[in-house]
Amino acid sequence: MTELCSRLGLWHAVHCDEQIDMLAAHKTQVPHRVFLKMNSGMNRLGFAPQRLRSAWSRLSALPQVEEISLMTHFSDADADRGIAHQCAPSRKPPATCRASVR
Repeated sequence: MTELCSRLGLWHAVHCDEQIDMLAAHKTQVPHRVFLKMNSGMNRLGFAPQRLRSAWSRLSALPQVEEISLMTHFSDADADRGIAHQCAPSRKPPATCRASVR
């Protein structure tokens, strides 16, 4: 899959350690862009919040990974309380949750 992403210029959606291992094994001169997925409660794959920093560190150490963006499924995005409660551990508003991972 990593070879196909390289050829087509596709971003990877990484939700488990095995996918990081695959990227690490793929030697290429083509820079890869990665969506790092966090499981924010819907259990649709992704790293648990307490493991996200470790996954981010592993990916950012790979020379073939040029860019990492975060992704998740917010279970209450359309509800009245929105997504702010899912960012509560960082005690920051949703727009800055991404920065708390670095």
